[in-house]
Amino acid sequence: MIEDTKVSEYHPGLHRLNLRLRQKRQKTQTHVIILIEGLQRSPLLTDLQDALRNSIDQFCDEPYTLPLYQCAYDAIQQKLDIFLAGEEHIFNPANIQELHQMRIEAKRLRYTLEVFAQIYPGECKSELKIIKSAQELLGDIHDCDVWISFLPRFLEEETQRVLDYYGHTRPMNILRPGINYLLAVKQQERESLYAQFIQQWQKWKDSETWQVLNSTIAAPLTFQNSGLSG
Repeated sequence: MIEDTKVSEYHPGLHRLNLRLRQKRQKTQTHVIILIEGLQRSPLLTDLQDALRNSIDQFCDEPYTLPLYQCAYDAIQQKLDIFLAGEEHIFNPANIQELHQMRIEAKRLRYTLEVFAQIYPGECKSELKIIKSAQELLGDIHDCDVWISFLPRFLEEETQRVLDYYGHTRPMNILRPGINYLLAVKQQERESLYAQFIQQWQKWKDSETWQVLNSTIAAPLTFQNSGLSG
């Protein structure tokens, strides 16, 4: 980011931001390493691996049954309904929390569908691709929202640090342009991503993506039930 910014006036602020973020990451990384090392020493991972292996061995040779399709349908449909319920909020770009929640629901829908995808024709590859795209677009929007919220707070905190150290805030005149520049970049990026998401959402609706997914997961139940009734 710094190297791509040709205006030298922005560099001091961006370098200061980079320094503070690296300091914060280093402090957090130390804690993460301790937790990972503790997990590796515990029997949890081995126990989990054994439990999953036994479950796979138990079911891998069995044919796909009606209860399995019913379980898959219930799980996927529940996540799909929750995901689609967020549609009423997406057309207001100011609904930051609602858009973020929809990203979370897209992730849950995607992971649930991935668990059961192999029991359906084509493994729902096109639907998974669309859900992943929605998740990523909403994730990129959320990343911008985080920056837009963080940068003004960073300016306030850095101003206080400078005041505490120097007794005045004049050095902030050098740092502030770069931070404000990055804030403007993230605001513009957010607007572009949001417009892209809304455009894509309309395309997905026009192509009846969610109805197709519902039909795909319901079809085995309809077929097997009709076979039983016949």
